[in-house]
Amino acid sequence: MNAEIVILIAAIIAAISSIITLGINLIASRSSELRVAYRNSLNPYLGELSNEIYSTIARSKIITKAKTTMAIASWRSRAKESKTKLKQIRLVLRYQLWGITDAMRTLALLPDWVEHARRFPGYSDELLRKGHTLGVALDKAILSAYTNGRRPNWLEQIRVHYAAKALRDVYKTMQDDELLRELVKDIHESDD
Repeated sequence: MNAEIVILIAAIIAAISSIITLGINLIASRSSELRVAYRNSLNPYLGELSNEIYSTIARSKIITKAKTTMAIASWRSRAKESKTKLKQIRLVLRYQLWGITDAMRTLALLPDWVEHARRFPGYSDELLRKGHTLGVALDKAILSAYTNGRRPNWLEQIRVHYAAKALRDVYKTMQDDELLRELVKDIHESDD
C-alpha cells in the first residue's frame, strides 16, 4: 500500500468516528433535554402529591382511632380534602405518571373503605396495612420517575399495580364476608 491510500483510509476512519460521536452526542443531548423537561413537568406537584398520599393514609388511620362522632366527622372531612386533592393531582399528572395513576385513585378510596370497616378492626387494620404498602409503592415509583427523568418503568408499574390490587382485594373480601353482613344486619336491627 502506498502512503496516499493509508492517509485516505485514516481520514475515512476519522470522519466515520466523528460522525458516530456527533450522533451519540446528539442523542445524549436530546435525552438529557427530555429528562429535564419531564422533571420540570413533575416539579410543581411533587410536594403536594407526596403530602396527599401520606395524608390520605394518616387520616384514614385516625378515622379508625377516633372515639366520638364529632371527631370522626372532623377527620372524615380532612380525609375528604386529601382524597379530593389526590384525585385532582392524579388527573393533572396522568400522562407523566402513566401506569400508576389508577392506583392513586384506589388510594383515594382508602378513607371511605376504612370508615366502612371501622367497626371491624381486623379489616380496618388490614386495609390500613395494604394502603400503607400502596403509598410506599407509589412514593418509590414517583421518586424513581423523577430521579431518572422518565415515566415509571414496567417493574415499578407492576409493583404499584399489585399493591393496589391487594388493597382492593381486602375491601372486596370484607364486602363478601357473610358473617360480617349478618353482624351489620343485626346491628342495624338492634338500632331500630
